[in-house]
Amino acid sequence: MTLKEYLELSKSNQSNLASTTGFCRATVSRWLSGERMPSVRAIEKIHNATKGAVTFTDWVRNDRR
Repeated sequence: MTLKEYLELSKSNQSNLASTTGFCRATVSRWLSGERMPSVRAIEKIHNATKGAVTFTDWVRNDRR
């Protein structure tokens, strides 16, 4: 599942994810737009914040850069 899909399905937003992961909202926005790929550390935090819904494999599979 992509991060965008997760946020839509969970009715969450960038600010909530930023707060949960410890990254700023601008960084989350860059991930969502495909401008930046999150680091392995960030992907781990995203995985934990999404309760396993968004995995490392999802980032690799959905890399649109």
